Amino acid sequence: FGPSFICDPHKTIPTRFYVDLSWKGLRIKIYSDKHGDPLDSFSRAFRIHSDINEEINDHSFDPAKYLRQDAEKVRAKNLLARFRDAKIDSMAPSYKKDFKRMVARAIAFFGNADVRDLRKLDLINYQNSLEASGIRAKYEKNHLGVLKTFLRWCRSDLEVLDIVPPIPT
Repeated sequence: FGPSFICDPHKTIPTRFYVDLSWKGLRIKIYSDKHGDPLDSFSRAFRIHSDINEEINDHSFDPAKYLRQDAEKVRAKNLLARFRDAKIDSMAPSYKKDFKRMVARAIAFFGNADVRDLRKLDLINYQNSLEASGIRAKYEKNHLGVLKTFLRWCRSDLEVLDIVPPIPT
């Protein structure tokens, strides 16, 4: 359960918490977890604090993963929409409709996922969902090709990804 906090003068219990830390000379206040969910209990805030300590010890801590405004920028649905808008003008008119459909399927599947957290297993699950929806092998390959191009775009143009996870064959 953890400790309970009560404001004596007002007889209220807080419903919001934050983790206050100093990192590389900066003061950072974290109000939500990696998924953007608010820290609404002491136990959740303590768990995030523990996770952050582990990441600092592993030298993998990135405060942008925890700051909500930064988290929205790396959601798959937002980056896929930016990718679609950036690439649509440079392609043949006959391909635009199919490209939009493939990006829309990727948005529907990945949704609010953080692009930086995508792994090969997520891509295999996407491939399996394409197979389950009845898409023929040729079009499945096209979908995976668009996803591969998107991930490379995230790495090279936006510098969001350090490495592109391997695309299933």
